Amino acid sequence: AARNTAFAASSAPWCFVLDADNTLLPEAATACLAIAEQAPANAAVVHPLVEVRSEASRGDSRSLISGIPWQREQFRDGNVVDAMALIRRSAWEACGGFHHIPGGWEDFDFWCCLIDAGYHGVLCPQRLAIYNSHAASMISQHTDQGVRAISRLLQQRHPWLQLPMATGDR
Repeated sequence: AARNTAFAASSAPWCFVLDADNTLLPEAATACLAIAEQAPANAAVVHPLVEVRSEASRGDSRSLISGIPWQREQFRDGNVVDAMALIRRSAWEACGGFHHIPGGWEDFDFWCCLIDAGYHGVLCPQRLAIYNSHAASMISQHTDQGVRAISRLLQQRHPWLQLPMATGDR
């Protein structure tokens, strides 16, 4: 709801999404906007490389995320682009904004909605953001416990997905 409220209140053609516990480096918006301004009309997202900083207790061994160029096939097995991205406001509007997904993954669902509508994203190949992986995060507190149900919901919403946790008896 907060993201949708911000997009609705904005008059800018592009908006950058940032979660409260993450960090943008000073040049992030400028670097992504430079790419966005050169992108074709069906480019809806410019996403930077995102460094992962993890608490030891979290056990997150990733060092970078969002480093895969935007391709539908890359999303089939799961989300490959973090929410920290520059998003074309008109594409957000055309897709009806972010939809509430109980437990999380609204950003993954939104990326899939953009793909379904014929939009794509562009990688800004610079480390411009920091994802802070910690035990108090929404992913740790809620999403991880409901990943099977969330996977099933997204699989229903986007049948082209092949999410491993969407099948099985658990």
